[in-house]
Amino acid sequence: IIMILCFLGRFLPLWQGFMHLPLWQPIAKLSYSAYLIHTAVLILDFCQRESPIAYAPSAFGFNFVSFTMCSLLAAFAVYILVEKPASNLQMKVFGAGGD
Repeated sequence: IIMILCFLGRFLPLWQGFMHLPLWQPIAKLSYSAYLIHTAVLILDFCQRESPIAYAPSAFGFNFVSFTMCSLLAAFAVYILVEKPASNLQMKVFGAGGD
């Protein structure tokens, strides 16, 4: 219901104005790319392990931070190497629609 109200422009106008700021666009692009990439990062790590996973709080914290950073760095690389050039090409061909 909240999403429908946001699309119609009838849900807390001040909050909607804040969420429509251009500041959120790069964060949204990186978080979506990281969402798509994180599975590959996890598979890459867990398939290369030779020993069982140790479930210790310190290992969990280290894995969380390292997987998050690897996913975000890969997402940034995908943005620079794929998304931005495709957006620039779209702007040149169609005249608008990219950032």
